Amino acid sequence: MDSYEKAVATEMAEGFDRSKAEDALQEFLCARLHGGAAMFESNTVGVIAMERLDWRDEQKIDWDELSAALEKATGVSVACIDDTDWSFDDRCDEEATYFAFAIPSLDRGYADDYRHNKVSAVSPAP
Repeated sequence: MDSYEKAVATEMAEGFDRSKAEDALQEFLCARLHGGAAMFESNTVGVIAMERLDWRDEQKIDWDELSAALEKATGVSVACIDDTDWSFDDRCDEEATYFAFAIPSLDRGYADDYRHNKVSAVSPAP
């Protein structure tokens, strides 16, 4: 089992289904932007990531509303939404937006106070 499969297995054991989160994210983006965003593979438990939107599209997103939609779809609250450089083994880093979900195995670094959280009303990380 590779690191991605281990992350997914851990998430499933903790009641989080990342495929539901990714589907809900794409549905939300399509409804507001008339198109989704490229998803990036995440080997980190409780974290999904997408290609960062351009600044015009970012202004069209209500991040609190998106967080609520993701929680409704997954049953797990969003601990943090932030932008970062996403690293890959086989290509250059890309600008990304990641979504950290409040599950017990979430690495607290993804939801620390120093993060620029786009969501104003979040549940604390476990």
